[in-house]
Amino acid sequence: MKIVFYNTSSKDVTSRSSAMFYPKRADLWDDLAEHYPEHEFYFVTSNGGGILLDITNGEISVYPKKVKYVITNSRDSADKIADIIIGLDPDAAIEISTANTPIDWNFIKDSLVAEKLREKGIRTISHTLFSSLAFYDKWRSSMALRNYGFNVAESVFVHNDQYWAEREIKNITNNVYKEYILYKISRLNYPVIIKGTIGAGSTGIEIAQSFEEAKAVLNSENNNADLIVEEMIQGENIGTDIFGADGQYHVPSAYFNSTTDKNISDPYHQIKFGPVTAERYNLKEMQESLIKLANDFKFGAGANVDLIFKEGKWYIIEVNPRWSGMTTTAAAAEGRNPLVIYAESVFGSSSKYSDVENLKYTLNFKIPEIDEETFNRLSERDCVKSMLHSMTRLPDRIIQYCEIIIGGFETPDDLIAGLKKINDDFPGVVSEDVMKTAAYMTENNK
Repeated sequence: MKIVFYNTSSKDVTSRSSAMFYPKRADLWDDLAEHYPEHEFYFVTSNGGGILLDITNGEISVYPKKVKYVITNSRDSADKIADIIIGLDPDAAIEISTANTPIDWNFIKDSLVAEKLREKGIRTISHTLFSSLAFYDKWRSSMALRNYGFNVAESVFVHNDQYWAEREIKNITNNVYKEYILYKISRLNYPVIIKGTIGAGSTGIEIAQSFEEAKAVLNSENNNADLIVEEMIQGENIGTDIFGADGQYHVPSAYFNSTTDKNISDPYHQIKFGPVTAERYNLKEMQESLIKLANDFKFGAGANVDLIFKEGKWYIIEVNPRWSGMTTTAAAAEGRNPLVIYAESVFGSSSKYSDVENLKYTLNFKIPEIDEETFNRLSERDCVKSMLHSMTRLPDRIIQYCEIIIGGFETPDDLIAGLKKINDDFPGVVSEDVMKTAAYMTENNK
């Protein structure tokens, strides 16, 4: 079979962007081809590949030997990208969406490409346009999940143009919509989270401890976008993935996600540990619920789900129909190549890989930056399963961070010992906060 992986991007990678990976992305692609030697693989992507290519100064620096790349332009239409894929005459196409900032919406275009491929009779593993649009907009997501019977936080949608209607219509003496919104949010349980309905990376989130604080945020001159005001469920933040297609799905074990001192997620500092094994979490119930989610929304390939566990009940906080840090974390716990997990949506697989007894304890943590020599030395450690160092030079600053995943540990105590060993051998790599959070998570898992 000829299999085409594909994704799109809404912005170009500049010559100022670089990324270091361990294993190199080219090696992951070649490992995929070696796993399925009887098949032929292509990757159709814009320059940059959405963190799935090895990039130095905006250019691909390492190419795989056994998988062919076809590079498109971020400005290319869905029609053009679909035509490129059709021209390869594939037996199947697999969407492998990746994140985008400041608006996380690449998966919508990927789903649009998939629609066009299906019209030509090509088997395509992709999220539907319905599910991509539902989980792109946080208010749509909340409504969709609630309508399908899933537990979500109580929330109120604030349409910005209507909330500020008096700015455009000068003879309005009483904004009825604003009065309604303030009434609704006054009835919420506090604290609440106030955030834009679109956006990525937990940017622009406000926490209001009282109705008066929430009202002040809404009435601020800085309020210029549609918002969702949502009750803050104060429980344990846990994440997982969903893989599969066409009614054949599996949900890996769950992983603890750290939060900030405001109890919200920060993807650039978040720590993940797992698998979660304590019986009190009733993981089977959560996994069955997410398989229902995948069937209800006809998922394709992979999706990340953030949840809160509180008082024996699971709540869905966010669904991201794309590759995420959870993808590489779950793959490391299973000792597998994440690209192979995606390919299994075509070839089929055994979910036994995800059974808790077959998993190794794994920790994903972030550091602000790392030099190339230290990066390479760390990659030689057996316990280091994956690393990503991304750097973008902007006119006024440099944005960079490094994600390190360690794993292969039989017990949580072994993991803590391994983390301490890295801290001893590489001073400054493991912060005090990472050590404390990892210790807390391992204790909480007993």
